[in-house]
Amino acid sequence: MTHEQTRVVFLDRDGVLNTRFPEYISSWNQYVWYPWTFESLRLLHKAGARVFVFTNQSAVGRGYFPEHKLTGIHTRLRERLSEAGIELTGIYYCPHTPEDRCDCRKPKPGMLLQAASEYNIDLSEAWVIGDYMDDIRAGKAVKAHTILLKCGRRDNRITGDDIPEVVSENLLDGAKHIVQYWENTV
Repeated sequence: MTHEQTRVVFLDRDGVLNTRFPEYISSWNQYVWYPWTFESLRLLHKAGARVFVFTNQSAVGRGYFPEHKLTGIHTRLRERLSEAGIELTGIYYCPHTPEDRCDCRKPKPGMLLQAASEYNIDLSEAWVIGDYMDDIRAGKAVKAHTILLKCGRRDNRITGDDIPEVVSENLLDGAKHIVQYWENTV
């Protein structure tokens, strides 16, 4: 396999790329990047990573705002990153509520499996970065490498088999860890 096939990173959105406040981001004006986001993504991009976003967005399923608003936010997100020379390979989201019991809502790995099918990804070589244990559980379900960030949610409890491979302060620290891992496994 080439580096392009094995260098894949899945990022949660809220709490990883941007702040979690407000709880449900319903417009682009509410979107606030972390100061390290662009540097982190450039580092991964420079290392040859394909970067995906995978995010639970139950506000749509709860009726807080329509799905077209979410896709509009994702369009603006892609545009802003593109202006900075950063391309996302894909954005996957689950619009369902926990009560819907769908296969795509994290901690289930449906979004990861969909991306793997569409992009021919070996998920055991991929990295999953999130600020919530459900992100880690989704990654572990497909045997991906996992990084839990401290910068997002504050209600995480690491227990039992849920132990992430790495715990990092923020996305930049996580990206540096991944790049170093790749450099050491070449």
